[in-house]
Amino acid sequence: MEVSKGWLTGPIDFDDFVVFFHTWLGQQHSSCLVIHDGHTGWDIDREGPKSDEFSRLVMAIGVQFDLSGCADGLLRVSLTEKRVKETIELLDQVIAVCALDKKSALTLRGRLPFCNSFIFGRLGKVALQNITKHVYTSPFRAELADTLVDSLARLKERVPLGTPRQLQCELLQPMFLFTDASFDPVEGAGLGAASISGDGHGFSWFGIWAEVSDLAAFLTGGRQNAIENGRPW
Repeated sequence: MEVSKGWLTGPIDFDDFVVFFHTWLGQQHSSCLVIHDGHTGWDIDREGPKSDEFSRLVMAIGVQFDLSGCADGLLRVSLTEKRVKETIELLDQVIAVCALDKKSALTLRGRLPFCNSFIFGRLGKVALQNITKHVYTSPFRAELADTLVDSLARLKERVPLGTPRQLQCELLQPMFLFTDASFDPVEGAGLGAASISGDGHGFSWFGIWAEVSDLAAFLTGGRQNAIENGRPW
Protein backbone atom coordinates (compact mmCIF):
# COMPACT_ATOMS: atom_id res chain seq x y z
CA MET A 1 0.00 0.00 0.00
CA GLU A 2 1.20 3.55 -0.74
CA VAL A 3 0.02 7.01 0.23
CA SER A 4 0.01 10.40 -1.44
CA LYS A 5 -0.80 13.96 -0.43
CA GLY A 6 -2.42 16.54 -2.68
CA TRP A 7 -3.34 20.21 -2.43
CA LEU A 8 -6.70 21.41 -3.70
CA THR A 9 -7.14 25.06 -4.61
CA GLY A 10 -10.28 26.88 -5.62
CA PRO A 11 -12.09 30.22 -5.43
CA ILE A 12 -13.52 29.50 -1.99
CA ASP A 13 -11.46 27.00 -0.01
CA PHE A 14 -8.24 25.00 -0.02
CA ASP A 15 -6.94 22.07 1.98
CA ASP A 16 -4.60 19.09 2.19
CA PHE A 17 -5.97 15.68 1.44
CA VAL A 18 -4.32 12.29 1.95
CA VAL A 19 -5.13 9.27 -0.23
CA PHE A 20 -4.21 5.65 0.56
CA PHE A 21 -4.18 3.12 -2.25
CA HIS A 22 -2.69 -0.19 -3.36
CA THR A 23 0.81 0.22 -4.85
CA TRP A 24 -0.12 -1.25 -8.22
CA LEU A 25 -3.02 1.21 -8.63
CA GLY A 26 -1.36 4.34 -7.26
CA GLN A 27 -0.44 6.08 -10.51
CA GLN A 28 -3.77 5.23 -12.16
CA HIS A 29 -5.63 6.62 -9.19
CA SER A 30 -3.54 9.81 -9.30
CA SER A 31 -4.47 10.33 -12.95
CA CYS A 32 -8.15 9.80 -12.13
CA LEU A 33 -7.96 12.45 -9.42
CA VAL A 34 -6.52 14.99 -11.85
CA ILE A 35 -9.30 14.30 -14.37
CA HIS A 36 -12.03 14.30 -11.72
CA ASP A 37 -10.93 17.55 -10.09
CA GLY A 38 -10.53 19.21 -13.48
CA HIS A 39 -14.20 18.53 -14.20
CA THR A 40 -15.33 19.81 -10.79
CA GLY A 41 -13.40 23.08 -11.08
CA TRP A 42 -10.62 22.27 -8.60
CA ASP A 43 -6.94 22.31 -9.43
CA ILE A 44 -4.33 20.03 -7.88
CA ASP A 45 -0.95 21.59 -7.23
CA ARG A 46 1.35 19.46 -9.41
CA GLU A 47 4.61 21.23 -8.47
CA GLY A 48 6.28 22.55 -5.33
CA PRO A 49 6.14 21.38 -1.70
CA LYS A 50 2.40 20.71 -1.84
CA SER A 51 2.75 18.26 -4.71
CA ASP A 52 3.52 14.64 -3.96
CA GLU A 53 3.87 11.22 -5.56
CA PHE A 54 2.46 7.96 -4.26
CA SER A 55 5.04 6.43 -1.91
CA ARG A 56 5.36 4.72 1.44
CA LEU A 57 6.22 8.00 3.18
CA VAL A 58 4.16 11.19 3.02
CA MET A 59 3.79 14.36 5.08
CA ALA A 60 0.63 16.45 5.51
CA ILE A 61 -0.53 19.10 8.02
CA GLY A 62 2.61 18.62 10.11
CA VAL A 63 2.25 14.83 10.33
CA GLN A 64 4.35 12.12 8.71
CA PHE A 65 2.84 8.77 7.70
CA ASP A 66 5.29 5.90 7.28
CA LEU A 67 3.79 2.84 5.56
CA SER A 68 7.07 0.95 5.13
CA GLY A 69 5.99 -1.60 7.75
CA CYS A 70 2.42 -2.14 6.53
CA ALA A 71 3.25 -5.58 5.18
CA ASP A 72 3.87 -6.56 8.81
CA GLY A 73 0.72 -4.80 10.01
CA LEU A 74 2.51 -1.67 11.28
CA LEU A 75 1.82 2.02 10.57
CA ARG A 76 4.07 4.72 12.03
CA VAL A 77 2.73 8.24 12.55
CA SER A 78 4.93 11.09 13.78
CA LEU A 79 5.42 14.84 13.71
CA THR A 80 7.42 16.16 10.78
CA GLU A 81 10.87 17.59 11.46
CA LYS A 82 9.58 20.92 10.14
CA ARG A 83 6.71 21.02 12.67
CA VAL A 84 9.06 20.16 15.54
CA LYS A 85 11.51 22.87 14.45
CA GLU A 86 8.78 25.50 14.07
CA THR A 87 7.35 24.70 17.51
CA ILE A 88 10.75 24.93 19.21
CA GLU A 89 11.50 28.24 17.46
CA LEU A 90 8.13 29.61 18.57
CA LEU A 91 8.79 28.62 22.18
CA ASP A 92 12.26 30.18 21.99
CA GLN A 93 10.76 33.47 20.81
CA VAL A 94 8.18 33.56 23.61
CA ILE A 95 10.74 32.71 26.29
CA ALA A 96 13.16 35.34 24.93
CA VAL A 97 10.67 38.24 25.18
CA CYS A 98 9.06 36.80 28.33
CA ALA A 99 5.62 37.94 27.15
CA LEU A 100 2.67 36.38 25.35
CA ASP A 101 -0.43 38.19 24.15
CA LYS A 102 -3.79 36.43 24.39
CA LYS A 103 -4.15 35.64 20.67
CA SER A 104 -0.66 34.13 20.44
CA ALA A 105 -1.23 32.23 23.69
CA LEU A 106 -4.39 30.63 22.27
CA THR A 107 -2.51 29.69 19.10
CA LEU A 108 0.27 28.15 21.14
CA ARG A 109 -2.25 26.37 23.38
CA GLY A 110 -3.85 24.85 20.30
CA ARG A 111 -0.62 23.59 18.74
CA LEU A 112 1.25 22.22 21.75
CA PRO A 113 -1.23 19.51 22.87
CA PHE A 114 -0.82 17.70 19.57
CA CYS A 115 2.97 17.82 19.82
CA ASN A 116 2.81 16.73 23.44
CA SER A 117 0.52 13.80 22.60
CA PHE A 118 3.47 11.94 21.08
CA ILE A 119 5.27 11.91 24.45
CA PHE A 120 4.39 9.65 27.38
CA GLY A 121 3.71 11.24 30.77
CA ARG A 122 1.66 13.94 32.49
CA LEU A 123 4.34 16.62 32.81
CA GLY A 124 3.26 18.21 29.54
CA LYS A 125 -0.34 18.44 30.76
CA VAL A 126 0.75 20.44 33.81
CA ALA A 127 2.69 22.83 31.58
CA LEU A 128 -0.28 23.25 29.23
CA GLN A 129 -2.52 24.06 32.19
CA ASN A 130 -0.20 26.95 33.07
CA ILE A 131 -0.63 28.36 29.56
CA THR A 132 -4.41 28.14 29.94
CA LYS A 133 -4.21 29.99 33.27
CA HIS A 134 -2.17 32.71 31.57
CA VAL A 135 -4.80 33.15 28.84
CA TYR A 136 -7.79 33.43 31.16
CA THR A 137 -6.27 35.32 34.08
CA SER A 138 -8.25 38.50 34.81
CA PRO A 139 -7.07 41.17 34.35
CA PHE A 140 -4.93 39.80 31.53
CA ARG A 141 -1.20 40.54 31.59
CA ALA A 142 1.07 39.66 28.68
CA GLU A 143 4.13 39.32 30.91
CA LEU A 144 4.94 35.69 31.73
CA ALA A 145 5.00 34.42 35.30
CA ASP A 146 8.09 32.48 36.35
CA THR A 147 6.03 29.27 36.51
CA LEU A 148 4.91 29.73 32.90
CA VAL A 149 8.46 30.42 31.71
CA ASP A 150 9.51 27.19 33.39
CA SER A 151 6.58 25.34 31.80
CA LEU A 152 7.45 26.59 28.31
CA ALA A 153 11.08 25.56 28.82
CA ARG A 154 9.95 22.07 29.84
CA LEU A 155 7.70 21.80 26.79
CA LYS A 156 10.58 22.87 24.57
CA GLU A 157 12.66 20.03 26.01
CA ARG A 158 9.83 17.52 25.51
CA VAL A 159 8.83 18.25 21.91
CA PRO A 160 11.97 16.71 20.28
CA LEU A 161 11.53 13.56 22.42
CA GLY A 162 8.35 12.47 20.68
CA THR A 163 8.75 9.12 18.96
CA PRO A 164 6.46 7.84 16.17
CA ARG A 165 3.18 6.30 17.24
CA GLN A 166 3.07 2.72 16.09
CA LEU A 167 -0.35 1.47 15.08
CA GLN A 168 -0.39 -2.31 14.83
CA CYS A 169 -3.00 -4.88 13.91
CA GLU A 170 -2.24 -6.44 17.28
CA LEU A 171 -3.80 -3.39 18.95
CA LEU A 172 -7.07 -5.31 18.94
CA GLN A 173 -5.61 -7.66 21.54
CA PRO A 174 -6.23 -6.58 25.16
CA MET A 175 -3.32 -5.12 27.16
CA PHE A 176 -3.23 -4.17 30.83
CA LEU A 177 -1.26 -1.36 32.45
CA PHE A 178 -0.94 -1.32 36.24
CA THR A 179 0.40 1.82 37.92
CA ASP A 180 1.08 2.86 41.49
CA ALA A 181 2.75 5.70 43.33
CA SER A 182 3.81 6.71 46.83
CA PHE A 183 4.47 10.11 48.34
CA ASP A 184 6.09 11.39 51.51
CA PRO A 185 6.46 15.17 52.06
CA VAL A 186 9.90 14.63 53.59
CA GLU A 187 11.39 11.64 51.75
CA GLY A 188 9.99 12.10 48.23
CA ALA A 189 7.86 10.09 45.82
CA GLY A 190 7.99 6.76 44.03
CA LEU A 191 6.29 5.95 40.76
CA GLY A 192 6.06 2.68 38.88
CA ALA A 193 4.10 0.76 36.28
CA ALA A 194 3.95 -2.70 34.74
CA SER A 195 2.36 -3.78 31.44
CA ILE A 196 0.79 -7.21 31.10
CA SER A 197 -0.30 -8.94 27.90
CA GLY A 198 -3.78 -10.33 27.46
CA ASP A 199 -2.55 -13.86 28.18
CA GLY A 200 -1.01 -12.78 31.50
CA HIS A 201 2.64 -12.35 30.53
CA GLY A 202 4.48 -9.31 31.86
CA PHE A 203 6.75 -7.77 29.23
CA SER A 204 7.67 -4.30 30.48
CA TRP A 205 7.95 -2.37 33.74
CA PHE A 206 9.66 0.64 35.30
CA GLY A 207 10.13 2.27 38.69
CA ILE A 208 11.56 5.69 39.54
CA TRP A 209 12.21 7.77 42.65
CA ALA A 210 11.82 11.56 42.83
CA GLU A 211 13.23 13.81 45.54
CA VAL A 212 11.00 16.44 47.15
CA SER A 213 12.95 19.15 45.31
CA ASP A 214 11.95 17.55 41.99
CA LEU A 215 8.25 17.81 42.87
CA ALA A 216 8.04 21.59 43.30
CA ALA A 217 6.08 22.03 40.05
CA PHE A 218 3.43 19.58 41.27
CA LEU A 219 3.01 21.04 44.76
CA THR A 220 1.94 24.55 43.76
CA GLY A 221 -1.15 26.20 45.16
CA GLY A 222 -0.58 24.97 48.70
CA ARG A 223 -1.03 21.30 47.87
CA GLN A 224 0.66 18.94 50.30
CA ASN A 225 0.16 15.75 48.33
CA ALA A 226 1.39 14.98 44.82
CA ILE A 227 -1.16 12.15 44.43
CA GLU A 228 -4.76 13.16 43.69
CA ASN A 229 -7.86 11.03 43.06
CA GLY A 230 -5.79 7.88 43.15
CA ARG A 231 -3.55 9.10 40.30
CA PRO A 232 0.02 10.42 40.62
CA TRP A 233 0.20 14.19 39.97
